Amino acid sequence: MSLASGFSEDKNMENNEVEFKKVGPIVETVWGVFLLVASCALIVFAA
Repeated sequence: MSLASGFSEDKNMENNEVEFKKVGPIVETVWGVFLLVASCALIVFAA
């Protein structure tokens, strides 16, 4: 079972990689902003 799911995951990863190359910079920017906001929120809530 794990072998089968691993194979399908690999297939998905290849497809995602092709799409990711198109939107890579956008995703990186959004992810960076999200991480920044998340870390600020954690600091505010923790304080």
